Parts: sequence; C-alpha cells; structure tokens
Amino acid sequence: MSGGKISGQLFTIGLVTAWYSSNIGVLLLNKYLLRNYGFKYPIFLTRCHMATCSLLSYIDIAWMKMVPM
Repeated sequence: MSGGKISGQLFTIGLVTAWYSSNIGVLLLNKYLLRNYGFKYPIFLTRCHMATCSLLSYIDIAWMKMVPM
C-alpha cells in the first residue's frame, strides 16, 4: 500500500471516531442535563444539536471543499 492510501484511511478512521465521540458526548450531556438539572425542553436540546451539525456540515462543504456541492 502506498503512503497516500494509508494516510487517507487514517483520516477516514479519525473522522468516524470523531463523529462517534461527539455523538456520544452529546448524548451524555443531554442525559446529564435532563436528569440532574430537570431541564424541561428536550426538543430544544435536539434542535441545538441539529443546528450545530448543519452549520458544521455547511462549513465542511462550502468552505473546506471536503465534498463537491
């Protein structure tokens, strides 16, 4: 295997790991807020998560040119 292919695979593995880690982090944060603080707006937490994902996806697509438009 060439160095470029290995580098690409490691980048992909890193992205998948970061995605899983961030989703697990959001899940645990939501559970913590809902259980310990009695946060009454779970839909608001979901909306914030979705808005953040949309914004970061737009940055990746439009500015960083990670995928074509």
